[in-house]
Amino acid sequence: LKAILKQTKEHKFNNDQTYMNYIYNILANLLENKSLAIHLRAAGLMKIFLDFLSLRNNYRMTRSGPLHLIEIFIERLSDAFEEFVTNDGFNVLISLLEFEVEFAIDNPDYEGGAPKDSNLSHIITARQVKLLNFLLRLVNSLISTYPGDRMRNLYDSPMLKSIIKIMQNPKIFGYELLFDCIRIITTIINSEPTAYSILNEAGVIDTFFNRFSTFLLPDSELLLELPDVINAISLNTGGLTKVKETKVISTLFSIFTNIEICKQLVELENVMSLGHAIDELARHHPELKDVINEEVLKLINIIPDSVQFDAVDFYQSPNGSLYRNQSDENIHTETLSLIHI
Repeated sequence: LKAILKQTKEHKFNNDQTYMNYIYNILANLLENKSLAIHLRAAGLMKIFLDFLSLRNNYRMTRSGPLHLIEIFIERLSDAFEEFVTNDGFNVLISLLEFEVEFAIDNPDYEGGAPKDSNLSHIITARQVKLLNFLLRLVNSLISTYPGDRMRNLYDSPMLKSIIKIMQNPKIFGYELLFDCIRIITTIINSEPTAYSILNEAGVIDTFFNRFSTFLLPDSELLLELPDVINAISLNTGGLTKVKETKVISTLFSIFTNIEICKQLVELENVMSLGHAIDELARHHPELKDVINEEVLKLINIIPDSVQFDAVDFYQSPNGSLYRNQSDENIHTETLSLIHI
């Protein structure tokens, strides 16, 4: 790793993806063993990972891999988190997120962007999306695993500006990263309810409400997170007031009249989960129950006029079976079966 780090710093690394995958897989397996993880911590592995994250070059694989490995390292060994903090890990993540978000916005066509013939939700490269996904997942994991004042050093920072920029540019960053950002908002508030004021002052809450209609996209994971973040925001009196004033509940229910979104929910069988999340929202916040009930009744009333089925004619055989038409080949099979009997 030290040799790769040196080559990367000197812009001499050949960026061999297969080779790096082998290295990362070996390290991941070693870190799964707690006793080996202890030795790797003592050898300074965390510092090496953070040195990779501090680089600012086009070798993104040398940053995405360490991000994922840091998450595994900290999950397996609590002392690894202390090592992460001691080596200024919070500021390393904040700086990296800021750099990658700004770079993506300023260079949306970097390396040709996403394949033009693919139906992807982002326009930046898959490698950029993967790096940011690992980064945001690590942030969320840290906040949920280590709640408390120390985490404020992570989220009460320019990190929130980067999250806002991702939320403001869903076409650049795509559904997955948008989901990651919204989930972080939910995790911050649920882990530390008083942190709502930090998010509000930074403009995160207003951005969420102002951009809410742009979050209603055909992605089940993202849609299922929306009731949860509304639930978390509503824990604060000011947040609950904004939920009411922005009529975000009514906007949320508009997804049930969007054909593309409904297809996504039905295909992945997430309709029940979404309904349960909305029910939980009403149960936790009685002040929202009336508007939720009202939107459900509106939905029930418009369904008959929104759904249309063309009449289908069937042919009924002498045996009483239904077929598409009289020439259906299965009618002959049925007749032969009757004769055989």
